[in-house]
Amino acid sequence: MAKRIPEPTITFTTPTYEISDHTAMTKARRLMKELKEYAGVKTFEQNFIAVGFRPDVSPTKRWQAILKMPEIRDDLFGAWYDKKGQIMARPDPKKTATVQLWYLASNTPLIGATDDSWTSLSLTMVALGRREILNPQTAVNQLGTVIPLVRVTLHALQRMIQRGFVLTENEEISFSQLLECLVRVWARADHHYYEEGVLPAEYKIEYEGAIFVIKAHEDYRGDVAMALVTMLPPKK
Repeated sequence: MAKRIPEPTITFTTPTYEISDHTAMTKARRLMKELKEYAGVKTFEQNFIAVGFRPDVSPTKRWQAILKMPEIRDDLFGAWYDKKGQIMARPDPKKTATVQLWYLASNTPLIGATDDSWTSLSLTMVALGRREILNPQTAVNQLGTVIPLVRVTLHALQRMIQRGFVLTENEEISFSQLLECLVRVWARADHHYYEEGVLPAEYKIEYEGAIFVIKAHEDYRGDVAMALVTMLPPKK
């Protein structure tokens, strides 16, 4: 049976009532540090290996490991798609064409960087294709297409903490609820972008009684770049 990867535990609590800017920023810095440490490349690779995606196994077993990830990994969101791009309720070794995984990722610090303020935290998506995994000799990129979706700012985490968002019953920050929140908010912002097609833009997304502000612009490569800049209190 494949090893299950639990969601990482956040090591501090925060009250459900609104706290001061200073206290919220202190907790946000701690949260950002913990998230960046977990979301590095080393942990990402270790978790892939832990569920069976190893270089010493056959391409078929590597594909089977990928198919299981949405079900056995609580540190990411995943979905299966067929050849027509339609989402599937369950994976199928032959009919599933692509597995998409959404997760938090931190980039590598610049050479000479003295602290983690040089790194950024992003909601990221990787698309892993059956054809590429089963035919590695002809694949351009066997590890799939990695797309940064939305950068998570320190200020946004501060406001989420200050207003008691994504908390468990024990007043702990829930990693899985935070990840789900980011995926849902990004998806709605992405929908607005494809409907309107105008950059730069600002999207105010309502989710679970709060309003999330995402700013979008065109990056140096001509791609859309999004950042979650803050969370506003609900409308009265």
